[in-house]
Amino acid sequence: MIAVDALPCSAALMIPNYNCEKIPYDNPQSKMMLQMDDAAFKGMNAQQVQFMCKNKEKHPTILEMMNKADRKTYVNGYIDMLNLDLREEIAKIKIPVVILVATFPDKTTVEKTYQAQFEKLPSVKIYYAENAAHFVMYDQPEWFRNNIIDNLN
Repeated sequence: MIAVDALPCSAALMIPNYNCEKIPYDNPQSKMMLQMDDAAFKGMNAQQVQFMCKNKEKHPTILEMMNKADRKTYVNGYIDMLNLDLREEIAKIKIPVVILVATFPDKTTVEKTYQAQFEKLPSVKIYYAENAAHFVMYDQPEWFRNNIIDNLN
């Protein structure tokens, strides 16, 4: 299995002192996002994409995908992602696992995060893409392609 910039528990990265408490769909942040007008929603997405991809030429492509998404599905999907904690479950994985990871905001922090979150999967191979944000395939396309090919052989 090859995963790209993925963690078994995204909430632990985004919520300080995360204690595995489920986030309800009906929360203030979700309500705000669902009630935004289109201009505000697109503005929020335009800000987010700055941190998700360093390759500015790809921003319009990413924004188009984000802005096209059904708003309720987008918001609830984000909550679903935050509520997913597979840090214990990954110990059951018996196939080779490769993770291709962005190093934004800094490699030291990213390495520490990935090592902690994948500690129950000691056979995992993690490769770090320098100068890349979440959309590794856009920020470092040659590195990405080479790592996919190398790890499929």
